[in-house]
Amino acid sequence: MIKSALYEPSFSDRFVSLTGFHCGVVLSGTLGHDEHLFLPIELPPKEDTERGRSEIKALRCIRDIEEKWVTSHCRNLNRMIPGGIRISGICLTSTLSEFNSEQEHLKRILFNLPKTDPMIGEITGASENEKLVLLCDPQSKKFTCKILDVGSSVSIFRSATVKPQMFIHSYRTFRTTISLSVETILPADRQKEEILLQLQAAVKPYLQSILRESNLLINGEFRDSADYVLADVGEKTMMDVLSSSKKRKRSSKVSKRRSFGAEKTSDYGESGDFSSETYLERESSDPGSDKGCWADVELTIFGPQFPRWKRASSSSSLESGTSSDTGYTGGTDRTDSSSAGLVPINRLIVNGCIPGIAFLPSDTTVGTLFEALRKDLIQSILARLELLTEELHITSSQLEVPRMLLPQRVLVRLPACPRLPLSDYKFISETADDVISRLQYFCVPIGLRGSGDGNDVSLDRLSSSDRPASLESLSSGVTSASSLPSRDLIDASCLDISLEQSPEGNVETEYSETELLENVAHSVQPVTKYLSFSSPTFLIAGCLALLGSLLASYLLTGPWNAEAT
Repeated sequence: MIKSALYEPSFSDRFVSLTGFHCGVVLSGTLGHDEHLFLPIELPPKEDTERGRSEIKALRCIRDIEEKWVTSHCRNLNRMIPGGIRISGICLTSTLSEFNSEQEHLKRILFNLPKTDPMIGEITGASENEKLVLLCDPQSKKFTCKILDVGSSVSIFRSATVKPQMFIHSYRTFRTTISLSVETILPADRQKEEILLQLQAAVKPYLQSILRESNLLINGEFRDSADYVLADVGEKTMMDVLSSSKKRKRSSKVSKRRSFGAEKTSDYGESGDFSSETYLERESSDPGSDKGCWADVELTIFGPQFPRWKRASSSSSLESGTSSDTGYTGGTDRTDSSSAGLVPINRLIVNGCIPGIAFLPSDTTVGTLFEALRKDLIQSILARLELLTEELHITSSQLEVPRMLLPQRVLVRLPACPRLPLSDYKFISETADDVISRLQYFCVPIGLRGSGDGNDVSLDRLSSSDRPASLESLSSGVTSASSLPSRDLIDASCLDISLEQSPEGNVETEYSETELLENVAHSVQPVTKYLSFSSPTFLIAGCLALLGSLLASYLLTGPWNAEAT
């Protein structure tokens, strides 16, 4: 049960300069009875085409929020968040009186938020049933948090405390990889729904193996679910206990000094404040302090579907992402049990390596990490199959291509919250600009921050050609998000494509295209060196050939040949 919502100053600062009505969704993580609020994402504007012309429908109050539009946006955003993070609810710049008058409408919005897959629900249980509404008063800028249990038959909002707390720097990003191998038969009818159902049925045993029959090794060792993942956390916890006891002793000494005089106490207090400010300034000035921190630990998931963990070097290192073999039969007729007669059926093989990502506190336990990694892996596989379904549906007339690549998972670090590892899925035919366009539409933070220049806060609309048209919520035609000011600018520097180097193979054994071409050049160089005109070997061979030809000519035209004639 969520009892309090915690936020960092960077979170609340985004609401300070807001004017008018704003609506967004909240990315957060649940830790015990606390909800850690990481980033508020603005709800994209919807384009109204009912009147025969394109018109942006601005939100002016809670009543203007469309339930289906919020659901569609959250469904696309769910693909981008790692394990350990969830869309916990919505945030509004609204008064408490307006909230009270629109409670039923807000309940419908929260009840219609995308439900987790039943398999993921087995992992998370009822912990994700609680949704929140975070209110920011337009005048006082004070937060109010209301919690609703969407899994309960009694739908009543309850209050939760909201308070600031520093926690983002205690989080770490955990990563693992599993091998994937799925084989199925594509339906003869290339309907999108049928393809998706077929793929989901084929991958279900594999996902159930991840869910129920897998285990997690920490640095090659099996640990209890209650143990800490990072070995130094236990030592750090003991140090924290000792330091807190020292602080209590020091505070008692300070309180005793106050009875003898205020001068020494004030001097001591000033020195303590100065050291604290210096530490905060050093943290804020360090450009690397905001970067995502990877946990220094080796994580291995094993089970019946993937009993061994050995990455083989791949000759197909130029291909990024997980591969799928369409197994085109050339129109060969095969018997389909679901219908009478012979129909052309194609075999589909999906194989490769799937990375799993979790964003959790550094003092997380093995059980919590394993839960987050399994959730991310299942969610990532299902998301790829959905995107593959769209690709197969679009290219149904071009299945002669024997192999296509599943979308590659690209790691994203938004400037608004660099430590939070988001991700997007990019097909091999897409460019970085396509990914950036999607991010600028789906991941625009509330309260854009500029560099301080007066002209920096101006927003330019993207052209209609830059809209990300391949995702679900854009199918009805929507205006793109605004380009961001410099401090929140989303560009190519936010992307990390090294998460997936190839369908198989370790990153250490991968070859980039440049390296591969260099290797080819080095292998050809000895041959070309010997064939060069300036090479001594070539000159010697030429001289020998010349002497041989002269000797043959002499033997054929010598004096003995003249006497014989």
